[in-house]
Amino acid sequence: MPRVQFRRYELKPDSMDDFLVWWHQIVPIRERTGFALLCAFALHEQNEFVSAWRYDGDLAELERRYYGDPERRRLAGESRTWAVAHAVRTTGKPADSAEVTALVGEHPGFTARVHITTAELAHPGRLTL
Repeated sequence: MPRVQFRRYELKPDSMDDFLVWWHQIVPIRERTGFALLCAFALHEQNEFVSAWRYDGDLAELERRYYGDPERRRLAGESRTWAVAHAVRTTGKPADSAEVTALVGEHPGFTARVHITTAELAHPGRLTL
């Protein structure tokens, strides 16, 4: 059953451009280890970055493969250069399109400051569940 994982980074001021270069290297690694990017937003004014990923199967196994990937391990330390905080939320049941939209607003402190009018679409993703 498909599920959705939301990932949020709070970044150091003026580090968004460097973070995006790093993040675009991460996307193909996550995709080849079982995650499908749904969407991603760069919130420049808030120094935040939010992405949503679809996955099927055992999340622990997918994360093990992702973090164990040699290319991902090579990039691991770089995120600490830009990130102040990182949070992950995962849907607890199979997701549908309405849930993807609703869940973003249900986690105060996670995505409470997301204002789509001030966000730049960092990656269009594939909104197919």
